[in-house]
Amino acid sequence: LVRSSRAQNGKERRSKSQPIHSPIHIDSDDEYDGPSNHLSRMDAVTFYNVSGESEGSSSKDRSYRSSVHSTTSSMTTSSTVSSNDEQSLMSAEAAWDHVAILPDELPFAAGDIINVLDYSSHSELWYGSCRDRTGWFPSSHVRIINRNPVSQPSTSDDFPPSMRALRTKIVQELMSTERDYVDLLQNLVQGFVEQTRRRTEMFTSSNIQRIFGNLEAIYSLHSKFLRELELAYNQKAPENSCVGTTFLRNVINLIIINFSRVTHFQACRLLRGMPKLTLEGFLLTPVQRICRYPLQLTELLKATPLSHLDREPVQAAAAAMKSVAALINEKKRRLESLQKIALWQRNVEGWQGPDLVETNSRMECSGEVSCRCIAAGSLLWHKDVLLFLFDQSIVICKKDIIKKNHYLFRDRISLNSATFIDCFDGKGSFTIHSLFPVSFVFQFAHCLIQLVFED
Repeated sequence: LVRSSRAQNGKERRSKSQPIHSPIHIDSDDEYDGPSNHLSRMDAVTFYNVSGESEGSSSKDRSYRSSVHSTTSSMTTSSTVSSNDEQSLMSAEAAWDHVAILPDELPFAAGDIINVLDYSSHSELWYGSCRDRTGWFPSSHVRIINRNPVSQPSTSDDFPPSMRALRTKIVQELMSTERDYVDLLQNLVQGFVEQTRRRTEMFTSSNIQRIFGNLEAIYSLHSKFLRELELAYNQKAPENSCVGTTFLRNVINLIIINFSRVTHFQACRLLRGMPKLTLEGFLLTPVQRICRYPLQLTELLKATPLSHLDREPVQAAAAAMKSVAALINEKKRRLESLQKIALWQRNVEGWQGPDLVETNSRMECSGEVSCRCIAAGSLLWHKDVLLFLFDQSIVICKKDIIKKNHYLFRDRISLNSATFIDCFDGKGSFTIHSLFPVSFVFQFAHCLIQLVFED
């Protein structure tokens, strides 16, 4: 379900962003899960990536994007003025229950106290937090009980000149690095993506997609994110800038759009006056940028006094971006592990069966072992083998005496129907039960592994 807010005075539709506490699932190694029965935020992102959206796209396309992108160039004049004037925070009491239908809505019960973080972007929809959740809610469901006046943080001990200078420096660095990052993305899109599309005899559309992924979508999102930061940035007094809410409104978009596979393009060198690095290094920049946000926000939080209007939003944004960085790092680790498995399999001669990466995600251990095959209580054979234990399979090989670090395939055992149980005959030893009346006992130098396939 995608629902767009109706803009006032004929202006472009405004989007609603995802709350920071929405569940994010990364069980699948694919960038997106399979098709669902309803149009979700993920579906909207997929549509956005495929459609190759540009700044000059039609209003019909923008209606699809409304569930994905937060407010940027479509912000109304009132929100722009309010951002520059540092809109004040409000406390409101829920007059009625609000049941969240969309994942970016804020649920609450009558009588709950809500901290309103954004009330000027749209008159009918406000953005706030309640019970460790953040999201959008109808303004008609609450009544204001406390409104802090718009004012500069005091010059008392809670915000001394040294802290002001530090916060100014951190905010300026945040703005500067984001501008540089958007410039880099622009160079990549204009200097590589667009150029490869012109050379149809060298690059097919599928190859371009495989190389660059959703780089153009990342550039579009961060360009709009930068414009929002510019609106929240106070040039006259940078230490008074309130940027936390901007991160909260865009955090889910940053997760979705940056969860892309980074592929390799080793032959090309960067042009356009950029450093002489491989393109692969610059394609990793989105992941590196996402992981840098938590550090900057943590430092910004340390330099933000309790009385500052940006204190609570920055604190929530720092926690949210730490979760984003953890998800990105886990995704990157899993992809690197899959790549290692694929490279290892290439060194195995005579491979049989499906590729390991189809069912396995990591290698647990490997080494020369003493293997015993037992059936009906009788020892069938006993010999030394080279064993590789993966999370879902066991591969038995023999060393290639001609090629170094190469192996000869002997057998593979699937662990899909197996269950691990503890053994009592050594550290790190375990037994695996399955559905077949046979068992294998592998004796490592440091532990015993017994595989029991029995009825």
